[in-house]
Amino acid sequence: MTEKRIKLKYNDETYCIGAAPHSLEELNRLARSAIPSLQSISHLTFYYSDQDGDNIIITTAEGLIEALEHHNPLKLSIKSGTKIRLREQQKLSDPSFHIRSCYNCLKAVFSIIISNRVVGLGIVTNNRLALTTSKVLPTPEVAKNAYAMFDKQGFQFDFDPSQLWACTNDITLVSFLAPYSLSDFQPIGISPFLTPKDGDKVYTLDLPKENDPKSSIKVLELKEVVGPKLFYDSRSPCGPSGSPVFDSEWRLIGIQTSQCDLRNEAVRCSELYDMFRLLPRTSILSEFLQQIQPQRPPQEAEIYQNLLENTPLVLDSVYGVVASKDSFIHFQTSTKQTNFIPLEEKLGDGFSICPLPFGACISGGKAAPRRAWIYFLGSEVNFFRIDTPAPFFTHSSIYLDDGFIYFIGGRNDNIVQRECHKFNVKERSWDKIDSLRAGRSYPSLCEMNRTLYVFGGADQVHNELNSIEKLERNRWVIMDIMMPAGLHGVCALPVDGARVLICGGKFDRTKSNMKLYRLDLSRATFSVLTAGSKLGIMSCCYPSFQRDNIYVYNQNGELIEYVSQTGELKKYKKPIIFDI
Repeated sequence: MTEKRIKLKYNDETYCIGAAPHSLEELNRLARSAIPSLQSISHLTFYYSDQDGDNIIITTAEGLIEALEHHNPLKLSIKSGTKIRLREQQKLSDPSFHIRSCYNCLKAVFSIIISNRVVGLGIVTNNRLALTTSKVLPTPEVAKNAYAMFDKQGFQFDFDPSQLWACTNDITLVSFLAPYSLSDFQPIGISPFLTPKDGDKVYTLDLPKENDPKSSIKVLELKEVVGPKLFYDSRSPCGPSGSPVFDSEWRLIGIQTSQCDLRNEAVRCSELYDMFRLLPRTSILSEFLQQIQPQRPPQEAEIYQNLLENTPLVLDSVYGVVASKDSFIHFQTSTKQTNFIPLEEKLGDGFSICPLPFGACISGGKAAPRRAWIYFLGSEVNFFRIDTPAPFFTHSSIYLDDGFIYFIGGRNDNIVQRECHKFNVKERSWDKIDSLRAGRSYPSLCEMNRTLYVFGGADQVHNELNSIEKLERNRWVIMDIMMPAGLHGVCALPVDGARVLICGGKFDRTKSNMKLYRLDLSRATFSVLTAGSKLGIMSCCYPSFQRDNIYVYNQNGELIEYVSQTGELKKYKKPIIFDI
């Protein structure tokens, strides 16, 4: 197998960095190492030109892998962001000041020690519980062998995971053995209402000095707020994993998950409720969740019901999400008008959209897997956030005329799911339905003759599936007919009462499917056609059926049109705007 290689172009000079990295972080590091002048640049953008002459920006590791599939060597140009201008005395480290300036805030921060070694930090929070990261305390057994110290000469405080142990992918909440002994330490409260934004000033801990992790702090700027994560860069390493992140008013907004890094990330405290609410409940955890639970607006149920009854039907509409995942696309086929609606927060890949009679439902995604939104698109745009019963990521969703939205497959904490749920739009309530016969990530949904079908997807080890299931008498059944090839992320377009057109999607993880498969489910036969272009991941948006044509957006916000009379598929790379 030929080794994948990358060349970098910057300021009319070309640099070879050898074997291709597997992540954007590694690409950033190699670029700065190969080109010293980039070390003073705050942000680097990598892009290449495709066969159509378009400049394609690399924003994800998946995008980098896909580019390498078609270009070897891959020639990346670099666009630099703002150059960091420093005073002479600031060139070695970020601005910092003595801990006395924030003594009251950091008094409740403690070191976590195992075998006489500091492995990270923690915070005394609501109800005198200990809050840290799952990197620091990954299991109850580790917590039993650890203890907390608030200063180098202080007492040791043991943990008691038998009283409370709540651990997610990123964050751990655990009880102290003797919480009453912490009376001298004022807990740092968690607020669900703080909403940090890109560019905000934040305070976090500096790299420990003289074995004191609380010796000084540094002032940084938030580079990006994406879903449950805060991202910020530093010119010198920050503190250990578990360090607190405060806003400009010294309110706790995040828990740093990275460990003494230059490129840092933290979990937003306003997301902790969503993270912990899906765990098994104990009395201690329930009381903690009651204190940090976001409050619903007054009369929300009444407003929702009123909109449900009075919002007119939204006809001739197709829905998608722009490539940056921060705006919702509403394209009206009758007027050829495209509207862009800002989302409450960025979604990330793996989201799902399904049309509703009055609007649309947006759910999940890498950045917001525990949330869904119901949009009413009448004369005004109204949306309601819905708490989901499980994380939804790389799943598919569909609204049926029984009044339920069905959420099928996907991933939960990197485990491919068989579980399925349905949401009662009128009652705003959830129910489980029968589990799939096979776990599926990026499955595709289709309804024909009042029967729900699921096509393809990928299993736990990323093998693409070619099997088809149908929901028959509330039970999933694997059909005898199979797709001609294993694919994930396809779109299943019902072109008549028996035939389905399978298009788009990928195989071998990153390779684009360039074929069209027309399946006749009643006769168990299929024919193979050619798509003519890469259609991308299409299972995220359920198609809209308008007169003789079918429209659907792919994951990158590109509109795909299927012309029923000719069988032609068209892809519009940019927002579609017609002269009327």
